[in-house]
Amino acid sequence: MPLNPDLKVNLSSYESEKDSIGLAAAIDQAAEAIVITDLDGRILYVNPAFTRVTGYGSREAIGQNPRVLKSGTQNPAYYRNLWETIRGGVTWKGELINRRKDGTTYTEEMTITPVRDSCGDIVRFIALKQDVSDRRAAEESVAADEKSPPGGMSPLPGPVRALGAHADTYTQATKESGVPWHDKCFLHSSGC
Repeated sequence: MPLNPDLKVNLSSYESEKDSIGLAAAIDQAAEAIVITDLDGRILYVNPAFTRVTGYGSREAIGQNPRVLKSGTQNPAYYRNLWETIRGGVTWKGELINRRKDGTTYTEEMTITPVRDSCGDIVRFIALKQDVSDRRAAEESVAADEKSPPGGMSPLPGPVRALGAHADTYTQATKESGVPWHDKCFLHSSGC
């Protein structure tokens, strides 16, 4: 016996509603901060991760422009490029240094994607944001460690570094004279 068409519509409506509820739950539980804005940049939605990262609750953020997070680090051309990109229908990816509600700054990786309706018109923007401050600090620490001499020693003083730069010359002189190069350096520096 075929299904009643009205029942089919009701079931598909139920499935669609169930999918919407599941999608909303997934967005709310995402580890990354999610922000949805209108075309003018007014915040329509933020998930709990946004609140954890920024300190702004959803009631404080909704209706605001994301520039409430602006730290002043990036120049205006950076933001112009961002807005031109997303208004042109292209996904933008990059990093920003933003400011939390408490005034501290943080580095975030962000992807902003234009959301289109069934006609293909851009109707919203969705931003996925991840605080990468700890990762950046670790990367900077590793880079600083790589520039330091091995074993945590402080850099050698200039004259000793210069000797190291000419080790091949000193080694050759040792072979020719039979006197170790460091003894020659000592004798020379003592005025002999």
